[in-house]
Amino acid sequence: MKQEELITLIDALLDDSCSEADFLRLEAELHVNAQARQVYYERLKLHTYLHTESQGYQPATNIIPLRRKSHIALAWVSSFAALLLIALIVSWSSQPSNKPQDLALQDDYPENNTNQQTPNGMTSIPLGEGFGVIEHISAAQWKNQTIQTGDLVPQGLVQLESGMAQIELFSGVSLLIEGAAEFELHSDMEMTLKSGKIRALVPEPARGFRVKTTTGDVVDLGTEFALEVSNERADMHVLQGEIEWHPTQQPKESLLDGDSLSWLSEGKKSQSPRANWKSFPGFSHLRKERASHYEDWLQYRDDTLLTHPALLSYYSMNQVRGTKALINDASIGQDGTIVRANRTSDRWGKTNSALDFSPMGSRVRTHISGTHSSLTLACWVKIDSLDRQYNSLFLTDGHELHEPHWQIMNDGRMFFSIRANDLSKPKLKSKNILDKHIAYSPPIWSPAQSGQWMHLVTVYNHEDTSTTHYCNGQVISKDTLPSSLVPEAIEMGAASIGNWSEPIQKNPQFEIRNLNGAIDDFFLLNTALSSEEVAEIYHTSKP
Repeated sequence: MKQEELITLIDALLDDSCSEADFLRLEAELHVNAQARQVYYERLKLHTYLHTESQGYQPATNIIPLRRKSHIALAWVSSFAALLLIALIVSWSSQPSNKPQDLALQDDYPENNTNQQTPNGMTSIPLGEGFGVIEHISAAQWKNQTIQTGDLVPQGLVQLESGMAQIELFSGVSLLIEGAAEFELHSDMEMTLKSGKIRALVPEPARGFRVKTTTGDVVDLGTEFALEVSNERADMHVLQGEIEWHPTQQPKESLLDGDSLSWLSEGKKSQSPRANWKSFPGFSHLRKERASHYEDWLQYRDDTLLTHPALLSYYSMNQVRGTKALINDASIGQDGTIVRANRTSDRWGKTNSALDFSPMGSRVRTHISGTHSSLTLACWVKIDSLDRQYNSLFLTDGHELHEPHWQIMNDGRMFFSIRANDLSKPKLKSKNILDKHIAYSPPIWSPAQSGQWMHLVTVYNHEDTSTTHYCNGQVISKDTLPSSLVPEAIEMGAASIGNWSEPIQKNPQFEIRNLNGAIDDFFLLNTALSSEEVAEIYHTSKP
């Protein structure tokens, strides 16, 4: 909301001339916008000073109009000081640290772990930016942007060239947008639709949600409506409930259940008795498409992955034998044992079909036999936070000779290593040879992606002595190992998914490495998949 419009609404409230719809808009803006609350505070002070001046400094008894919901405005004033204090604390604690840290030089040992803090001793508070998230997309093509399911909706003008996108605003509003469409979110209670089709499902707490168009504004009063906009016209249809149409420089109109209205740019209108909403896609369309894609994924998994000759283990995370045994779908290998990890929804939204490793000590215990030359590790992962130095994906017990470790650093980088040398041998100590090469990726996660499913793959190829990291089907880094750090073989034995079991079993203290998040469809192959194969698995398995 522009500041001029905000001031107009605040002044209307203070002068007791604010309409119901405008009051709801103002209430929503104050709820989500700290800057707007500051403006309100300043206008209230000015209003109070002017009132007392006009009364000859007599005590003011009614400086704010006692409208039906004006107590909400008073609540904002009374809480403003606290909000300002919180803002100052956030600003103070978010100052960047001046202490350089080269995590690439750190080894994966407990004694090297430190808590990252700002110089004033306070932990930095992560910030996100946006008013809603992409809940689901269908064949969506974006102009000049890459936007995926789970992403925050970008700021500024967003152009959906084709396909559909379902957006969940933080106010609770569900939007279904069909391309080609151009739109912009100004808050979780206001947007501009320059062109295209939307269908909006607005719950009661989001009453007052506004869509701005070239010919006027739609203000929702708790309903489901559809809207199609072009430069020449705006066609609106009320599926259920009520909306207000505020045409530019003309009186507002109300539309109820089943009403429809077409408004031309020159101010002419055409009203039909019933809403024609069948040309707008419904939310059920995306659910049906998702269900169909899920069946395609299961067919591909059964026919391609589970029959792969190099498959060592495959845990779909939704097949439990008894209470603790996790079924290994590979034709060889042992079932896993679930330790404390909780059942949770998977990336498809199916309940009890993935494992949440957030509770302290959570893991899946497994055992991988044999000696191998190359390795592919893959899983779908949903990270809630990276609140410890190392966040485990798959780690062997300890980190003995020829054993791999796969995890995520607290700065979002993927970490993979295979111990290649035994430094207890005197001839290696004298030559200052390292015990392993650590392949780091660029950061693949930030707090803005919390709760978002992503597909992670790491491939170690013995033939070209390389380690390649993938995120969502794309190569993000490739390392070539020095000849002195190329392992002779890969051995795993006892290992944990989502945690690390340290070698000292009698010591009750342990380093906290369990993943704060969930894992779905974890598998290992003793071969190096190609980039084309990794991309195919991602595109087939993503919701």
